[in-house]
Amino acid sequence: MEERVLERIVTHIRDEMDQLERDEEVLASFLAKHLGKKKLLVVSVSEETKDVTAALADFEKEKGYETLFMDGTSGTQEDLKALGHKNGQKLLVVMDNFHALDVLPASEEAALFRCILDYADPANDEYSFHEESAFLFLAKEGFPAAKLATVSLTWAYESAFLDLRSFGEKIVAHMGRYKERVLRLEEQVDRKGFTYDHILPEKHYDLNFSPFIRERRIGSKYLSKILWHRFSHHLNSSQVMGVNFMYPLIAHKEMEAFLSSVSIEGAPLYDPEHMTFKKQSPLEEPLERKSCFDFHMTLANGKEVYVVMRYTEGCYGRGQGEELMEKYDTLYGPLLKDHPMILEEKKTKAFFMEEYRFMRTLLHLKEDTYVVVVYPKENYHLRRHALKLRGEALTKEGQEHFIPVVWEELLESLLRQLKSNHVATYYETWFKDKYFRY
Repeated sequence: MEERVLERIVTHIRDEMDQLERDEEVLASFLAKHLGKKKLLVVSVSEETKDVTAALADFEKEKGYETLFMDGTSGTQEDLKALGHKNGQKLLVVMDNFHALDVLPASEEAALFRCILDYADPANDEYSFHEESAFLFLAKEGFPAAKLATVSLTWAYESAFLDLRSFGEKIVAHMGRYKERVLRLEEQVDRKGFTYDHILPEKHYDLNFSPFIRERRIGSKYLSKILWHRFSHHLNSSQVMGVNFMYPLIAHKEMEAFLSSVSIEGAPLYDPEHMTFKKQSPLEEPLERKSCFDFHMTLANGKEVYVVMRYTEGCYGRGQGEELMEKYDTLYGPLLKDHPMILEEKKTKAFFMEEYRFMRTLLHLKEDTYVVVVYPKENYHLRRHALKLRGEALTKEGQEHFIPVVWEELLESLLRQLKSNHVATYYETWFKDKYFRY
């Protein structure tokens, strides 16, 4: 195995609320970067745009812009020409529902496109626009970018793009392209009358795994006994993602890089007794259906590490129903009562059931036990929920043992520490290509 020459720089990668808040300012950062330099700003959005509208209102107050909203279902060429009367003001002209222009006659549509592009053309004297003014398109499915590009070269020179769709929406679209372009599969999967591009036909189930794991999935003592989730043929399956991430670290004995990245001391023990996928909760032994962790390891010094790996999932769910209430009374309540790392004011049945999945996870924290939760940078809702509950529910010691980490930062930390060029190449190419180059 070819070893790399390493500059061992281990950085603090534990996620924090202030970092999340900086990461969420993506629209403000985009506007600050391009306003005054580009006239045509295209922001891809989901159908719901109220968060974008609120962010624009904050930007308007802070930067002294006047924001004007125009709707593609009703805007006219005359409305656009009227903007020339405000050439002394900094305008941010927000164009919504622009995809709806395709109902217009071709000549009217082309005239609207030409009018916008003339405003954006710095060399055009007929349409006067403040040098810091710009159009901002809220681009939904069907946005006519290709048509605009054929009208004038101004579109190529003056446009800048930002994708503000929800993380899940981006990944589902990316996995559809991945299936077609990388896996060379065009077959769609039907579920309850809908077709999905990001789901593999069951006969191609193995293509969800990296080639390295595909060859070893049946014979490996770590992989052969895994109970796979019923949605593990979905290309965005977090269980499969976790195996694609963890198994190369086991097979090439590189787990030290992971432990160092999350600041846990101890030597890994490379055998199935001490490293397990889909680990069932030892606290729930009396239950027929137990909580499962994506990965678990016991270190040589006796410390235990539970790892929860998330991708497109939403927030931790709440618990309800008579059966769960009974479980609380007989199992969870007594465990919660004497737990040293959960704040007293959060040791209530109401709070536990409201944050059911999260609290079941926290019950595993002990003096020699850690819980690592890994999630993507852009899954902001999940990040905020996990960080908020860490601050609200855990003692100071508990917060030290609960380690939330952003996937992208974990990968970069690993790449700085892996000894093998081969393993580093795997994460830099195959793993990032599938999960993070969207």
